[in-house]
Amino acid sequence: MSTNGDGDEHNHESEETRQQRIESSNIAGIELMLSKFVDSLAHSQRQMLETQAQNQQHLLESLTCFSKGLEDVLKHQNKALANQTGEKKVKADDGKKQKTAESAADPYVVEEYAKLFWAAVDGEWNRAKEFFEKHPDATTKPITSESETTLHIAIRCGEWKFVENMVNFGGARSS
Repeated sequence: MSTNGDGDEHNHESEETRQQRIESSNIAGIELMLSKFVDSLAHSQRQMLETQAQNQQHLLESLTCFSKGLEDVLKHQNKALANQTGEKKVKADDGKKQKTAESAADPYVVEEYAKLFWAAVDGEWNRAKEFFEKHPDATTKPITSESETTLHIAIRCGEWKFVENMVNFGGARSS
């Protein structure tokens, strides 16, 4: 009987050991699966970040290209607009080119500021300064139907010396 009892005990221990091995095996399998899952997630995240960085770089390049193209188009349109607003080139007796503003019929330029508009387009600071001295509030008034000021027009036309003079003139007046 004791053999039977010992055999039962031995069977019981081996069953317990077998159960532990199964549980260990299951835990190891779960740990392995979790490890592979984490690795997979990390790999996916790296790929996603790389793709995002590439997309951002592509978008930045596209926007830069678009911006340059837009600047070129706007420059071209602004030149065309300046020509449509009544600008005529007339050869003077002294050989210098002059522009006359015939913007009274043009709705783009506010009629009372036509001379100021063309002074800004031509970069002729002395003509503008004379106008500002007679009409001090004109320095900040919209002179086009697009609510552009003289400063806007000069900047749009790239008349940087005019812009500098206007800023200095405005600063001197506010002091």
